Amino acid sequence: AYTRKVELDDAQGETVVEVHGMVTDIEVAAGQTVGWYFYPMTKGQGLEFVCLKKGHKEAGMVGTIDIE
Repeated sequence: AYTRKVELDDAQGETVVEVHGMVTDIEVAAGQTVGWYFYPMTKGQGLEFVCLKKGHKEAGMVGTIDIE
């Protein structure tokens, strides 16, 4: 999939950051949410999204992603 943009909103829902261009890695603080918009090659709900660095998945660096 090709990234269209990454968007970060503040607590009030206002966009404070937009990143455009090639994105291959995002670090998200625990309990936070980021919008990653891309041109999907597939669709799905509740797909596992994990950090592939050794030991990170086991440490809880996992989440889910919905592709609509």
